[in-house]
Amino acid sequence: MSPLHLQILLHYYAIAEPYAANNPGHANSLAVKAYTQDLIDENLILADATSGSGYRATERGEFFVSHICSLPLPVSGWRMPSHSSQDRQP
Repeated sequence: MSPLHLQILLHYYAIAEPYAANNPGHANSLAVKAYTQDLIDENLILADATSGSGYRATERGEFFVSHICSLPLPVSGWRMPSHSSQDRQP
């Protein structure tokens, strides 16, 4: 799944307006159309005439977004360098 897939899925999960309504060139791009179809094929979004956007997240898509949101953020941590002679600087 690409960042664009995620962006489109998150849009239809959260916003009830057409994707990239303020940027029709992006919304009508071949990539966006293909990626939207990928999400439909994976049962993450579906066409919905009652939605202002024309699509909405499915139960599977909503679960996937919830899972992504529950992942812990990466953290950095301190570590001690090894004591091998290869790691020591002359």
